[in-house]
Amino acid sequence: KLNKFAKTGQFHHVKINSKVYRNKQNRLFPVNYMDRELRKDLAAYRRETVCFARNVSAAMGRLSVYLYYHNYLKPYRINNRKDNLLTHAFIAGIKNTGIPETMNNRLFTERCFLTHCSLERFEEDIWMKRLVTPLKRRKEYVPAYYAA
Repeated sequence: KLNKFAKTGQFHHVKINSKVYRNKQNRLFPVNYMDRELRKDLAAYRRETVCFARNVSAAMGRLSVYLYYHNYLKPYRINNRKDNLLTHAFIAGIKNTGIPETMNNRLFTERCFLTHCSLERFEEDIWMKRLVTPLKRRKEYVPAYYAA
């Protein structure tokens, strides 16, 4: 399948030596950075541990919450300066249009309902626990109020 995309020009595979120093000049810096942050902050992503995610839907839900925290709540720090109040989303070019303020107020004070949200298909799959955990015998339990 990859060859089909490569032949049509839709996909271009670039190999980067794994021994290259992983700094900001490395083309894989964004991937390496998120990998480091996930391993640092979430137990299921740590190396050489007995902790792992047993449920795919729950793991993706935790990852979604963590990505929201990282992008909109966690301060963007340059050289560990504590006085910088900018967020990662602002630095990435997402303008501060009230997303953090309204979301933070609503996120921690109101219950969200699926019928009141506009979600992408994959986000809805996470919400409704449609992601299949390998070797799990039963379907995920989804409370009735999840679909409300």
